[in-house]
Amino acid sequence: MRLAKKVPFFVLALFFHSTAYSFLVEPSILTLYPEKSAEALLAITNRQGRAIDIELKVVVREIDPQSNTRFKVFADDQFEISPKRFKLNSQRKKTIRIKWRGQPRFLAEKAFRLIASETIEKADIGSQWVHEKFPLKFRHVAAIYVSPLKTRPELVAVKAKAFVSQKKLMVEIENKGTRHQHLHGLSLRIDGLSTARKPITVIMLKEQLRKLDGQNILAQSKRRFLLPWPQQLLLQPNNNLKVQILLSTEASESEPKP
Repeated sequence: MRLAKKVPFFVLALFFHSTAYSFLVEPSILTLYPEKSAEALLAITNRQGRAIDIELKVVVREIDPQSNTRFKVFADDQFEISPKRFKLNSQRKKTIRIKWRGQPRFLAEKAFRLIASETIEKADIGSQWVHEKFPLKFRHVAAIYVSPLKTRPELVAVKAKAFVSQKKLMVEIENKGTRHQHLHGLSLRIDGLSTARKPITVIMLKEQLRKLDGQNILAQSKRRFLLPWPQQLLLQPNNNLKVQILLSTEASESEPKP
Protein backbone atom coordinates (compact mmCIF):
# COMPACT_ATOMS: atom_id res chain seq x y z
CA MET A 1 0.00 0.00 0.00
CA ARG A 2 1.60 3.27 -1.19
CA LEU A 3 -0.75 5.85 0.33
CA ALA A 4 1.94 6.85 2.82
CA LYS A 5 3.69 8.73 0.00
CA LYS A 6 0.80 11.20 -0.22
CA VAL A 7 1.78 13.22 2.84
CA PRO A 8 0.01 16.60 2.91
CA PHE A 9 2.38 19.55 2.60
CA PHE A 10 1.08 21.22 5.76
CA VAL A 11 1.96 18.08 7.75
CA LEU A 12 5.53 18.15 6.44
CA ALA A 13 5.77 21.88 7.14
CA LEU A 14 4.56 21.38 10.71
CA PHE A 15 7.01 18.53 11.25
CA PHE A 16 10.04 20.42 9.99
CA HIS A 17 9.07 23.65 11.71
CA SER A 18 8.74 21.93 15.07
CA THR A 19 12.06 20.09 14.84
CA ALA A 20 14.32 22.48 12.91
CA TYR A 21 14.40 24.85 15.91
CA SER A 22 14.47 22.24 18.63
CA PHE A 23 17.67 23.71 20.08
CA LEU A 24 19.23 27.15 20.35
CA VAL A 25 22.87 28.15 19.78
CA GLU A 26 24.08 31.34 21.51
CA PRO A 27 25.77 33.52 20.51
CA SER A 28 25.15 33.18 16.76
CA ILE A 29 28.45 34.95 15.97
CA LEU A 30 31.89 34.29 17.47
CA THR A 31 35.09 36.18 16.74
CA LEU A 32 38.40 34.65 17.80
CA TYR A 33 41.62 36.68 17.94
CA PRO A 34 44.64 34.31 17.95
CA GLU A 35 46.98 37.17 18.96
CA LYS A 36 44.85 37.82 22.06
CA SER A 37 42.41 35.02 22.88
CA ALA A 38 42.11 32.05 20.56
CA GLU A 39 39.08 30.54 22.29
CA ALA A 40 35.48 31.35 23.12
CA LEU A 41 32.41 29.80 24.72
CA LEU A 42 28.95 29.22 23.34
CA ALA A 43 25.84 27.62 24.80
CA ILE A 44 23.40 25.13 23.28
CA THR A 45 19.94 24.89 24.86
CA ASN A 46 17.54 22.00 24.26
CA ARG A 47 14.06 23.49 23.94
CA GLN A 48 12.32 20.16 23.31
CA GLY A 49 10.50 17.96 25.75
CA ARG A 50 12.89 15.08 25.03
CA ALA A 51 16.63 14.41 25.03
CA ILE A 52 18.49 15.10 21.77
CA ASP A 53 21.86 14.07 20.32
CA ILE A 54 24.06 16.92 19.06
CA GLU A 55 27.13 16.81 16.83
CA LEU A 56 29.33 19.84 16.09
CA LYS A 57 31.43 20.48 12.98
CA VAL A 58 33.21 23.49 11.49
CA VAL A 59 33.37 24.24 7.76
CA VAL A 60 35.10 26.91 5.71
CA ARG A 61 32.63 29.56 4.57
CA GLU A 62 32.73 30.98 1.06
CA ILE A 63 30.24 33.22 -0.73
CA ASP A 64 30.76 33.24 -4.50
CA PRO A 65 30.00 36.30 -6.67
CA GLN A 66 26.49 34.94 -7.39
CA SER A 67 25.82 35.01 -3.62
CA ASN A 68 25.83 31.23 -3.26
CA THR A 69 27.16 30.21 0.14
CA ARG A 70 29.50 27.23 -0.03
CA PHE A 71 30.50 24.88 2.75
CA LYS A 72 32.86 22.58 0.86
CA VAL A 73 35.82 22.10 3.16
CA PHE A 74 35.65 20.79 6.72
CA ALA A 75 37.88 22.72 9.11
CA ASP A 76 37.65 20.51 12.18
CA ASP A 77 41.45 20.09 12.18
CA GLN A 78 41.82 23.86 12.71
CA PHE A 79 39.58 23.97 15.78
CA GLU A 80 39.36 22.22 19.10
CA ILE A 81 35.71 21.73 20.09
CA SER A 82 34.84 20.39 23.51
CA PRO A 83 32.59 18.50 23.70
CA LYS A 84 32.10 17.65 20.04
CA ARG A 85 29.29 15.09 20.41
CA PHE A 86 26.90 14.81 23.33
CA LYS A 87 23.37 14.06 24.48
CA LEU A 88 21.41 17.01 25.85
CA ASN A 89 18.44 16.42 28.13
CA SER A 90 15.17 18.30 27.83
CA GLN A 91 15.32 22.03 28.71
CA ARG A 92 19.01 21.79 29.65
CA LYS A 93 21.93 23.93 28.51
CA LYS A 94 25.45 22.83 27.55
CA THR A 95 28.51 25.09 27.41
CA ILE A 96 30.86 24.46 24.47
CA ARG A 97 34.48 25.58 24.29
CA ILE A 98 35.88 26.41 20.84
CA LYS A 99 39.59 27.02 20.36
CA TRP A 100 41.53 27.99 17.23
CA ARG A 101 44.40 25.60 16.46
CA GLY A 102 45.43 27.01 13.08
CA GLN A 103 48.23 29.41 12.25
CA PRO A 104 48.51 32.24 14.81
CA ARG A 105 49.31 35.06 12.38
CA PHE A 106 47.75 36.02 9.05
CA LEU A 107 46.68 39.19 7.25
CA ALA A 108 42.94 38.89 6.63
CA GLU A 109 40.00 37.60 8.64
CA LYS A 110 38.96 33.99 8.01
CA ALA A 111 35.28 32.99 7.87
CA PHE A 112 33.82 29.68 9.08
CA ARG A 113 30.50 28.15 9.98
CA LEU A 114 29.79 26.09 13.07
CA ILE A 115 27.18 23.47 12.19
CA ALA A 116 25.31 21.94 15.11
CA SER A 117 23.32 18.91 13.95
CA GLU A 118 20.59 17.02 15.72
CA THR A 119 20.01 13.46 14.55
CA ILE A 120 16.42 12.23 14.68
CA GLU A 121 16.22 8.46 14.78
CA LYS A 122 12.56 8.15 13.83
CA ALA A 123 9.94 10.40 12.29
CA ASP A 124 7.00 10.96 14.59
CA ILE A 125 4.20 11.68 12.13
CA GLY A 126 3.46 8.14 10.96
CA SER A 127 4.96 8.44 7.49
CA GLN A 128 7.43 5.85 6.22
CA TRP A 129 7.93 8.05 3.16
CA VAL A 130 9.25 10.95 5.27
CA HIS A 131 11.54 8.56 7.13
CA GLU A 132 12.97 7.13 3.89
CA LYS A 133 13.27 10.22 1.70
CA PHE A 134 14.40 12.95 4.08
CA PRO A 135 17.69 12.93 5.97
CA LEU A 136 16.37 13.28 9.48
CA LYS A 137 19.13 15.58 10.63
CA PHE A 138 18.32 19.13 11.63
CA ARG A 139 20.90 21.87 11.80
CA HIS A 140 21.59 25.19 13.40
CA VAL A 141 24.48 27.30 12.11
CA ALA A 142 26.58 30.01 13.70
CA ALA A 143 29.22 32.28 12.22
CA ILE A 144 32.84 32.03 13.35
CA TYR A 145 35.41 34.64 12.36
CA VAL A 146 39.11 34.20 13.14
CA SER A 147 40.73 37.59 12.87
CA PRO A 148 43.93 39.55 13.37
CA LEU A 149 43.58 42.38 15.89
CA LYS A 150 43.77 45.17 13.31
CA THR A 151 41.44 44.72 10.34
CA ARG A 152 39.22 46.97 8.25
CA PRO A 153 36.78 46.53 5.39
CA GLU A 154 37.29 48.33 2.08
CA LEU A 155 34.28 48.21 -0.21
CA VAL A 156 34.50 49.17 -3.87
CA ALA A 157 31.84 48.97 -6.59
CA VAL A 158 33.87 47.50 -9.44
CA LYS A 159 31.33 46.80 -12.18
CA ALA A 160 27.86 47.72 -13.45
CA LYS A 161 26.12 45.98 -16.35
CA ALA A 162 22.69 45.99 -17.99
CA PHE A 163 20.73 42.73 -18.02
CA VAL A 164 18.41 43.79 -20.82
CA SER A 165 16.14 40.75 -20.94
CA GLN A 166 15.42 41.02 -17.20
CA LYS A 167 15.40 44.83 -17.11
CA LYS A 168 17.89 44.65 -14.25
CA LEU A 169 21.10 46.38 -13.25
CA MET A 170 23.92 44.08 -12.16
CA VAL A 171 26.32 45.65 -9.68
CA GLU A 172 29.47 43.91 -8.48
CA ILE A 173 30.86 44.97 -5.09
CA GLU A 174 34.29 43.90 -3.89
CA ASN A 175 35.64 43.95 -0.37
CA LYS A 176 39.37 44.56 -0.78
CA GLY A 177 39.80 44.88 2.97
CA THR A 178 40.73 42.45 5.72
CA ARG A 179 37.38 42.25 7.59
CA HIS A 180 33.85 41.30 6.55
CA GLN A 181 31.32 44.07 6.10
CA HIS A 182 27.52 44.20 6.13
CA LEU A 183 25.86 46.67 3.81
CA HIS A 184 23.78 49.34 5.53
CA GLY A 185 22.57 52.70 4.22
CA LEU A 186 24.29 52.23 0.88
CA SER A 187 23.94 54.72 -2.02
CA LEU A 188 25.32 54.26 -5.53
CA ARG A 189 26.31 56.68 -8.26
CA ILE A 190 25.72 55.36 -11.79
CA ASP A 191 27.18 57.16 -14.82
CA GLY A 192 25.93 56.23 -18.28
CA LEU A 193 23.65 57.30 -21.14
CA SER A 194 20.15 58.61 -20.62
CA THR A 195 17.13 57.50 -22.61
CA ALA A 196 17.87 60.57 -24.77
CA ARG A 197 21.34 59.10 -25.38
CA LYS A 198 23.11 61.87 -23.46
CA PRO A 199 25.52 61.48 -20.52
CA ILE A 200 23.71 61.27 -17.21
CA THR A 201 24.44 60.61 -13.55
CA VAL A 202 21.88 58.67 -11.55
CA ILE A 203 21.98 58.40 -7.76
CA MET A 204 20.40 55.24 -6.37
CA LEU A 205 19.47 55.90 -2.76
CA LYS A 206 19.15 53.36 0.03
CA GLU A 207 15.38 53.21 -0.48
CA GLN A 208 16.07 51.74 -3.95
CA LEU A 209 18.73 49.40 -2.62
CA ARG A 210 16.81 47.56 0.09
CA LYS A 211 17.90 44.27 -1.48
CA LEU A 212 21.47 45.08 -0.43
CA ASP A 213 20.66 45.96 3.16
CA GLY A 214 22.25 43.51 5.57
CA GLN A 215 24.15 41.56 2.90
CA ASN A 216 27.56 40.34 4.02
CA ILE A 217 30.71 40.84 1.91
CA LEU A 218 33.48 38.65 3.30
CA ALA A 219 37.06 39.90 3.39
CA GLN A 220 38.79 39.83 -0.01
CA SER A 221 35.72 38.60 -1.88
CA LYS A 222 33.22 39.83 -4.48
CA ARG A 223 29.44 39.65 -4.75
CA ARG A 224 27.05 40.54 -7.56
CA PHE A 225 23.53 41.87 -7.09
CA LEU A 226 20.63 42.34 -9.51
CA LEU A 227 18.81 45.63 -8.88
CA PRO A 228 15.81 47.34 -10.48
CA TRP A 229 16.86 49.20 -13.64
CA PRO A 230 16.90 53.03 -13.15
CA GLN A 231 14.32 54.42 -15.56
CA GLN A 232 16.52 57.42 -16.43
CA LEU A 233 19.20 55.18 -17.97
CA LEU A 234 19.15 53.83 -21.52
CA LEU A 235 18.51 50.09 -21.31
CA GLN A 236 21.04 48.57 -23.70
CA PRO A 237 23.98 46.14 -23.31
CA ASN A 238 26.68 48.63 -24.36
CA ASN A 239 25.70 51.55 -22.13
CA ASN A 240 29.26 51.64 -20.72
CA LEU A 241 28.10 52.14 -17.14
CA LYS A 242 30.35 53.26 -14.32
CA VAL A 243 29.42 52.74 -10.68
CA GLN A 244 30.68 54.24 -7.44
CA ILE A 245 29.76 53.80 -3.77
CA LEU A 246 28.84 57.20 -2.38
CA LEU A 247 28.11 56.46 1.25
CA SER A 248 30.30 54.28 3.40
CA THR A 249 28.50 51.35 4.92
CA GLU A 250 28.12 51.21 8.64
CA ALA A 251 30.47 48.78 10.30
CA SER A 252 28.53 46.01 11.98
CA GLU A 253 29.41 42.98 14.04
CA SER A 254 25.89 41.62 13.75
CA GLU A 255 24.89 39.17 11.09
CA PRO A 256 21.26 39.46 10.12
CA LYS A 257 21.54 36.57 7.63
CA PRO A 258 23.72 33.92 9.25
